[in-house]
This record gives sequence, C-alpha cells and structure tokens, in this order.
Amino acid sequence: MLRYAIAVSTLTLALSPTPLPTAATPLVTYPVGDVTTADRIVVYVPGVGTEPGDLARPARALHAATGVPVVAWLGYHPPDGLGPETARERRARAGVASLVEYVDSLPPTATVTLVGHSYGALVIGLAAARLPDTVTDVVALGAPGMGADRVADLHTRARVWAAEAPDDWIHWVPSVRLLGLGHGVRPSDPDFGAQALPTRAGVGGHDGYLAPHSPTLAALAAIATGAADVPDPAATANPSEAAGATGATEAAGTASTTGATGATGAAGASGAAGASGAAGASGAAGASGAAGASGAAGAAMTTGLPGAAGGAGAS
Repeated sequence: MLRYAIAVSTLTLALSPTPLPTAATPLVTYPVGDVTTADRIVVYVPGVGTEPGDLARPARALHAATGVPVVAWLGYHPPDGLGPETARERRARAGVASLVEYVDSLPPTATVTLVGHSYGALVIGLAAARLPDTVTDVVALGAPGMGADRVADLHTRARVWAAEAPDDWIHWVPSVRLLGLGHGVRPSDPDFGAQALPTRAGVGGHDGYLAPHSPTLAALAAIATGAADVPDPAATANPSEAAGATGATEAAGTASTTGATGATGAAGASGAAGASGAAGASGAAGASGAAGASGAAGAAMTTGLPGAAGGAGAS
C-alpha cells in the first residue's frame, strides 16, 4: 500500500515538471591520491542533494579502505532533494557525456572501478555502454535503478555489483518505468542480475555503505584492488575484522575554480596539472588502514564543462 501511495504521489507531482537548471554545470572533482601515475583508480559519483563540499568524505573513506587513488566526481546537477525530479532520468542523462569524457581522460593503463550512490548509480548506469574498457567494475550503492531492467541492458563488459541495506528506504521505490518516470528494476533485485555485495552487518540506512567497518566498504576494497575474494553477501561480518577505513585519513581539500574547458585532468599527490591547467596538491603520509590505505590529501577542482555536451549541457 505504501509503495502504491509513493507511486501515485510521484506521478501527480510529475504533471508539473520543473525546468532543468540553465546555468552551465561545473565539473567538480575531489581527488585523494595521485591518479596521474596510478594503475588502479576509483571514481565515485554521488546522488541527490550533493554539493561540492560533500565530496571529501566519500573520497577519503574509499581511499582509506582501498589504498588506491579515488576521485569523487560531480559533473551534473543532481536533484536537490526527494521529489519528482528524482523519479526522472533527465538530470542523470545530462551528466553522461561529461562522465564518459572524464573517465576517458584518466591514464589509459589504469583499471577503473566506477561507484555510484543512490541517484549517482543511475548516472553510471546510463553511461555504462559508452565507458572505455578500462572500467572493469561498476558498483551501485542504494540505487533506485540504473536505467535498465537487467544487467544485459547496460551493454557493458564491466562486472556489475549492487548493494542495498535491509533498512535502506530505497527499497520502497517501485521498480517501474512509466510515462518517463522511474529508473527500471533496482540492481539489488536478483532478477536484475548484478552480483550482490554484503550489507547485513555494519551498514545503516541509505548513507551507511561507506561507513567505517561497513562490509560493503570492505567488499569495495576487494574489488578496487583486484583481490581474488569478495566477501560473501550472506556472511555476517565482524565489524572489528572488516577491512575498511580504520584510522581514516583526515586530508584537507582545497577548492579551486578555473574557467577552462576540456576534460579535467584531476591531479593528486604529485601535484600534476590536468588539461584544465588546474593543479591539485595533496600531502602524503597517513596511517594505513586494514586494506593498506595511505593517507593523502585531495584537492577539489572546479573547471568549465567540455562543451555543451558535458554535465547538464542539455539544459
């Protein structure tokens, strides 16, 4: 009954769609670690209500758990909050070209794990078919859908993973696509065909997937580092043994804005400058976590989008 009420309310609100933002979408990245020399990279795409200042926390958590360079990427206008826009694909679709261009700009020899949380999982799902082969794994955390009804519909060679905590409210979102609303079958649904990540112990609600001692974070570390074994989703992880962000790095991020166009060259610990000319500086040396995480400071950079196709260029 509650799912029906949510569906009816969403459909009613959708009869009065709000216009897409008309301002050019800035490409904001928060890198932790040096992506210019990395052989493995994690790119994290956030969801609803994310602001540039929110990027540091997930980037640091992922870096502390994996020990590989991480870039939190925000190159689209996510919906401001729960409402009719969250039921539509258009904001996610407007960011596809920018995400693909950014991933293409990463070192061609690096293996990339692409992680999307909530509405961000929709962005990576819509981009999946256009991503380079360097993306070996696509991970959806608390996703309302990926714009498809099964893994095969994503048209990607990458492995597809999904996590949905038992108490994540996202499971109330109907797995439908009707009259331009909805995002397809949730990737946590067994019928979708994604490989499940563990969530039973240490994951609380919609925003707990990257919390310290989260079994989902431990599994992400295994995926991102190429470990042979990914924790069994049916296992109940001991929080004291979960590989994760113990001693998470308190790195300081600084934001800089440039008016450059073109792909962002996210620079990390080496201070290398990207194609926008923006240099990101990070300090090294942090306590290593259970997965061999090294402390590093990230620099958030804002650049103009690469032309009208990037970010929400369709707006």
